[in-house]
Amino acid sequence: GMQHVSIVVDSGSSRDETGSERDEHEQVNVRESLEMFRQASQELKDESTAHMAKTADLDKAAAGEQPFDLQAYLQNSQLTHDGKPKRMGVSIKKLTVVGVAPETSIIATNITPITSFFNLFNPNFWRGKTPVTNILEDVDMFCKDGEMVLVLGRPGSGCSSLLRVVANMRDTFVDVLGDVNYGGISSKEFRRYRGEAIYTPEEDCNNPFLTLQETLNFALRCKTPKNRLPGEKLGEFREKMIKLLTTMFGLRKQVDTLVGNEWIRGLSGGERKRLTLMEAMVCAASITCWDCGTRGLDSASAFDYVKCLRIMTDVLKKTTICSFYQASESIYDLFDRVVVLDKGHVIYFGPTREAKQYFINLGFVCEPRKSTPDFLTGVTNPQERIIQKGFEDKAPETSHEFSQAWKASAEYQQALKAQEEYEKEIEREQPANEFKEEVRAQKRSCAMKSGSYTAAFPTQVFACSMRQFTLRWRDKFSLYSRYFSVLVQAFIYSSVFFQMPFTDTGLYSRGGALFSAILFNSFLSISELPGVFQGRVTLQKHRSYALYRPSAFHLAQVLTDVPFVFVQVALFSVISYFMFGLYLNANNFFIYLSVLMLSSLTMTAFFRLLGNLTPTLFVAQQLQNILLICMITYAGFIIPYFKMKVWFQWFHWPDPVTYMLRGLVSMVSLARSCHLHVARF
Repeated sequence: GMQHVSIVVDSGSSRDETGSERDEHEQVNVRESLEMFRQASQELKDESTAHMAKTADLDKAAAGEQPFDLQAYLQNSQLTHDGKPKRMGVSIKKLTVVGVAPETSIIATNITPITSFFNLFNPNFWRGKTPVTNILEDVDMFCKDGEMVLVLGRPGSGCSSLLRVVANMRDTFVDVLGDVNYGGISSKEFRRYRGEAIYTPEEDCNNPFLTLQETLNFALRCKTPKNRLPGEKLGEFREKMIKLLTTMFGLRKQVDTLVGNEWIRGLSGGERKRLTLMEAMVCAASITCWDCGTRGLDSASAFDYVKCLRIMTDVLKKTTICSFYQASESIYDLFDRVVVLDKGHVIYFGPTREAKQYFINLGFVCEPRKSTPDFLTGVTNPQERIIQKGFEDKAPETSHEFSQAWKASAEYQQALKAQEEYEKEIEREQPANEFKEEVRAQKRSCAMKSGSYTAAFPTQVFACSMRQFTLRWRDKFSLYSRYFSVLVQAFIYSSVFFQMPFTDTGLYSRGGALFSAILFNSFLSISELPGVFQGRVTLQKHRSYALYRPSAFHLAQVLTDVPFVFVQVALFSVISYFMFGLYLNANNFFIYLSVLMLSSLTMTAFFRLLGNLTPTLFVAQQLQNILLICMITYAGFIIPYFKMKVWFQWFHWPDPVTYMLRGLVSMVSLARSCHLHVARF
């Protein structure tokens, strides 16, 4: 895999997708990046050796502790006892992926919910079986560690499905048949090692409101193992790693730039792709799958992106599998092997340098100045391929004919022989044993040894909390406008219920004032619903990278909400409590403040729950409207409990607004001044 290291970017300028000029120092140079990495690795290793010699720690030397090795850290974050780094390849035999047939996927209309409801009472619908189809069929391929495999095929050929299966993401398929082996570990057992095989979709899933440095710092906080330079702090190590990675990938000047997206100004498309690569390097995954990563990039940026993949593969000896719909000749030459798919069938797998000649031998013509990737995908298109004279009746036309021709070829037998030799190599070297030991060794002291995560749960919560606090504090306009709105509406509410009398005539008004205070602070949390859907993709990616547990993220959200909600509720309570004319007692005031704060936090969690349980924002909003009406109606204020219909009376008890209202009515003013029982409300 090292034969491509000599590729260097031409001097001069190129343009990214925004049209801005980039000088030669910002471009990615494979040779210089590799040399820079080796120098940094050697410097850190020498520093570690000097520190060990200075401290003369004989116990550590006797225990066989090795100096810090940067390459070993990026490869597996920890050396094994015999000093061999973690390496994992993948071997696929007779793979068939079954999915839902396209005819079952329909566009929902206004009548769809009605028909879906009546189908529940249709016996024919119960007995009906969902039509299925083979997305991939009888796939044989492999990829060694330190090599790059290119997956080519037209849209609908199954390229993305193949990458998902390699990354062990099988939940979206009806069934997966065949054998997928990860260095001697079966796919079922490999589920325990989430984060060691990652899938990166074509869309960038980074948070647009964080800077490049904050994004990498967060990933390092979750993935930095216990093996570092002696006496070096976590913060110092993260700073060194960020400086090294940004310099290697030509992003040193953009460390304080927002990541951005289509609507937020920030990094360019090519720079965001390189950030995704750096995040994958930090996560230290053994197998990386990249799905159409060059989409939306110009040729120069796409070439830079793939060269970064080549750097990561060569330096870290990782297994890299990529799919592109279009690739230039220079990009194609960076790969070791190529697999060509046509409607789920493999029609070629082998060295990149032999693929073009294979299809020429089948009777197809490669036009002058046509790149090899375009030629390989073009032979599967009847309107694009050109057949040589004399091969009109011999050249394959359908995907089945291409598959049969491939399995009858000498190249297919060579591919099977190479795969068999690779599997024998796996049996002989047993990389799975070293892999399992290293995964256990790289865990921090407080992390579960049987889990998939490097950092302990409290560390994950702290990292997510710091990130959420940064996001909330950075959006100062929304924060200040929200507090200003609370102040204005607090005076409006207080004016409506100003100084209510302590008589029976003010009884219902006092209940209305308390009820409106609860609803106001609860409804401010509705804005959380769209944010759940915006951050869902990032959460799913980080979960697949094994950066943190989803529970740690949700707990961090709650911890981050507490100070901001406290300020919001305090502003409202200080104004409304005294202007409402409630009982002047410190105990009651703090009960009032606490209940309103709990109501706001509860409804915030409720709206996030709706966002996590529903497939789309539209469905979540419709469900939210129905539940909010029920919560308000059956809380006990609008309709007293004893007047509720029996078939809806049960909703009064799981309703969170019920207990908020009961808390205020019984503990603040009414119980003291009017001596009335809560049941009257």
